[in-house]
Amino acid sequence: MVDPERGRAGQELERDGLAVPDIFFLDDGFQHVRAGRDLDIVLLDQDDVRFEPLPGRPPSNWNRIIPAGTWREPVDALRCAGTFLVKCEPEDWPSLVPALERRLREFPRPVFAFRMEPEGLRAVGSDASSPALPAEAVAGPYAFVCGIGDPAQAVRTVSAFMGRAPQKVLSFQDHYDFQQEKAALEALGMPLLCTGKDAVKLASLGLSCPCFALDVKAEFYAAHASPVPGFEQWWEDWWTCAVSRRSGR
Repeated sequence: MVDPERGRAGQELERDGLAVPDIFFLDDGFQHVRAGRDLDIVLLDQDDVRFEPLPGRPPSNWNRIIPAGTWREPVDALRCAGTFLVKCEPEDWPSLVPALERRLREFPRPVFAFRMEPEGLRAVGSDASSPALPAEAVAGPYAFVCGIGDPAQAVRTVSAFMGRAPQKVLSFQDHYDFQQEKAALEALGMPLLCTGKDAVKLASLGLSCPCFALDVKAEFYAAHASPVPGFEQWWEDWWTCAVSRRSGR
């Protein structure tokens, strides 16, 4: 459901009566205080946490509110968080832990690290149930097209999966709709790879060149703030408690 009024969207789904959800996930729902929530999951990345940026990375985004940064609320809002998910590569995690300990000292919540693990390629516009294709499905040079917040990380992921970097990277602003780019993309004369987020928009262009989305899944590999189980076990425990509370047991 797409609706600026999150509570209204949930009520509409419940009125449907065909398949009432067991749980609602609100994307960017932290600021929707009118929608009662059982759990607030706050997503952070390296730029949010580090005091000194890695080479080639932008300055720290910690507590930088739009338009100075990408945060929608000041740091005090983190007191409402139920858990923190930190997106970074495993090799970067050890050096990030000291900064996490300092940044989140006032917010003692479970912290879980994850990365986006590529699973395969899917032809843009194809049925979501069709099997994912291996990297070998795209031979030779390719271009990577994206309209996301952190293109550098996406390029890193797709390069690792393909075993080679894209010959050309076309990076646009976050949420870009690509409506004016059809001719330019087709003129590249090579297969296009994109993120799943961008595939929805590129599919509407009816491109004549091959276009594939990189299928990814979240792979959780570390937890911080002992004693904390892995994310999967933590989620199962939380869900069991939430269901018990709802049923009054």
